[in-house]
Amino acid sequence: MSQLSVDFAEYSDLVKALASLSRLFTTSNVAYVDSKFVENLYARTSNAENFALSDMSFDAILPSGAGVGVKTFRAQSIHGTKREKVAEFPKAARELELQFFVGRDLAITVSELRNKRVLSDAAEYNVALSSSIYHCLVRVDGGFYVHEEPYALIDTENLAPIDGRGKRSRNWELARGNVHFTDGICNYSYNVSKNVLYKTFDLSSHVNSPLIPIVVHE
Repeated sequence: MSQLSVDFAEYSDLVKALASLSRLFTTSNVAYVDSKFVENLYARTSNAENFALSDMSFDAILPSGAGVGVKTFRAQSIHGTKREKVAEFPKAARELELQFFVGRDLAITVSELRNKRVLSDAAEYNVALSSSIYHCLVRVDGGFYVHEEPYALIDTENLAPIDGRGKRSRNWELARGNVHFTDGICNYSYNVSKNVLYKTFDLSSHVNSPLIPIVVHE
């Protein structure tokens, strides 16, 4: 990845227009846009087909065949990290009784579940997984910016424990209902009570746009 997948000029104009109306939705000093708007915005400015309403792993598919996971979230810094939901396994959690799995067994199981779902959807929709990406609209003090990074399978052969701060750990632990782990490329955590898998997005790496300044109309 070396450049953004969207027409950034059009993208910026449209996101500025809607974000300027943030006072209709929030009193926060950080401007707001709804995630459904961002999904439609992405499809419009990238010529992608919108699959956001479909129950599958990708929110859009580019003309090249690359799949796209579209996200929007608030971050404290343009150079930090942010943990966001990338999968949910309520049915599998019940069937496999994941509440009884711990440590490495739990990390491997949820990683395999994630990979299986992604591979199945990629095969069904003819998605080029090797070039697939996450597209993130990140809201920070002063404006928004776009962050994009590869959308990859979890490398289950290289799982290792980490602590809640992303530091390597010697032992597999279940901390506060979560197991934290890395595959050597990305960091993940799984919340047992919510049946949700989270991925940590490294906002200081990969492809980032310039800041989009937002003026909110009072």
